[in-house]
Amino acid sequence: MNNLISLASNVTIRAWIGLENERVWMWHWSRPHQDLDYFNWRAEEPQNNSRDGCAVLDGRGEWFDSDCTARRSFICQGKGGTGAYTFVAEAKSWRDAQIHCRDLASDLVSIHSAEENQAVLRASALQSVWIGLFKDPWKWSDGSLSSFRHWKPFQPNYLQDQDCVAAVFRDQGEWN
Repeated sequence: MNNLISLASNVTIRAWIGLENERVWMWHWSRPHQDLDYFNWRAEEPQNNSRDGCAVLDGRGEWFDSDCTARRSFICQGKGGTGAYTFVAEAKSWRDAQIHCRDLASDLVSIHSAEENQAVLRASALQSVWIGLFKDPWKWSDGSLSSFRHWKPFQPNYLQDQDCVAAVFRDQGEWN
């Protein structure tokens, strides 16, 4: 992103980037290129309320969907996707937890088996914690999933059927 911003540093217009809203809310892992090959939802979950877009692992190892702005402890996965898990007791929103993990060259944990789910449960000290699962309608035009965001404040606002994204280079490349 920094390279793109520096290339367009003298540009004061908006430029389309390849992110589009598919209008189909699908679950994705925060760490890019991770398959959704395992779920451990509680009974009657996910509820798919409009605000419940992020997943939590509870103290029994079951998952539920939650408002992403809620503040919770979380689990970061080891660097490079290794099985080493780091429990962070500080309560943060899902997005702030993701940023925290990424600042450590990691990401929120992704879980691909019952064994991994149990290992993450042990690392959580049996507390409800954010995991890296979120639902989102945004995809890159090449079909890949999007886990990076650089939105302008209060974006996306979904006004007037806005389904594609422009980078505003006069605003540090923030997206609208």
